[in-house]
Amino acid sequence: MKKIFNLLLVLLLTHMAIAQQNGDQPPAIEQLIELQQKLSENEQLQALRNELAKKEELQTLQKELAEKLAHLANQQELAEKAELKALREKLTQKLQLLALKEALAEKERLAALREKYAKKGIKVTFNNKGKEKEVHPFVSRWKGEQLPALQFTDLQGNQLSTADFAGKYVHINFWSTSCKPCIEEFPELDQIKAKYGDEEVIYLAIAPEADNKVKKVLAKHPVNYQVIANAKVLLDQLGVDGYPKNIFIDKDGTIMEATNGSHYTIAAEGEEVKMVPDNFRHYDQIMKTLIGGRE
Repeated sequence: MKKIFNLLLVLLLTHMAIAQQNGDQPPAIEQLIELQQKLSENEQLQALRNELAKKEELQTLQKELAEKLAHLANQQELAEKAELKALREKLTQKLQLLALKEALAEKERLAALREKYAKKGIKVTFNNKGKEKEVHPFVSRWKGEQLPALQFTDLQGNQLSTADFAGKYVHINFWSTSCKPCIEEFPELDQIKAKYGDEEVIYLAIAPEADNKVKKVLAKHPVNYQVIANAKVLLDQLGVDGYPKNIFIDKDGTIMEATNGSHYTIAAEGEEVKMVPDNFRHYDQIMKTLIGGRE
C-alpha cells in the first residue's frame, strides 16, 4: 500500500510540475492529504478484512477439529462397547461353565450323602432349594402317622390317655433333665401356650426321669405345660432317642409335624456374640399351619 502511495505521490508531483510549465492550476495540497487519508483507510480496511478472514479460517478449523474429535470419540465408544460386550459374553460363558461344574459337584456330594445316610437307615428328602436335608428317623417315622394309644400320669397324679385328645390339637414336647437345650426352650413353650391358649390345645412335656428329679429341675425352670415324668418306657416305645423332640397332632389324632433338636440364632449383646434359642418362631409357624394363622 505504501508503494502505491509513493507511486501516486510521484505521479502527483510530476503532474504539478507539468501543470506549472503549462500555466495550469496545480492540485491543492488538500487533495493530496485527502488522497493519503483514503489510502490509509483502505489499508486499515484491508487489514480488518485479513484479520476477519483469519478468524473465519480459524473457526472453520476449530469446527473441523470438533467434528473429528466427536467422530473419534464415537468410534472409541463403539469399540469399547464391542469390547465390553465380548467380555460380558466371555464372562457369561465362564460363569455358566462354573455353575455347571458346581452343580455336578453338588450332585455328587448329595449322592454320597444319600448313600451315607441310607447305610444308617436314615431317609433324605429335598428342601425347597433343591438340596438334600437329613430327616431324622423319629421324624420320618411319625410324621403323617396316627399316635398310638397311650396312658399318662402327670406330676399331680392326674390320669390321661390319647382318648382325651379327641377333638383337640396336641403339642407334645419330649425333654430330659440332663438336656440343657430342652430347659432353655421352656420360656418359648410358655410363649406358644400363651399365644394359642388351652381351649383347643393340649400341651404336654414328657421326660424319662423320675418324678423327684423332674420336680427339682422345674423348681428352678418352670414350664406351663402338663408335665409327665418317669416315662422312659413310653419314650422308648415311641423311638425317642434324643432330646428335645416335638410332635404336633391334629384333632383327628394325626401327627402333622415332628421335629428333632433345638433351633438357635446368632444374637449380639454389646460386643459379645451369642447363640440364643430360636424355637418359638419355628413352633409358632407349625401351630399356625396346624390351627390357623394367629397374630
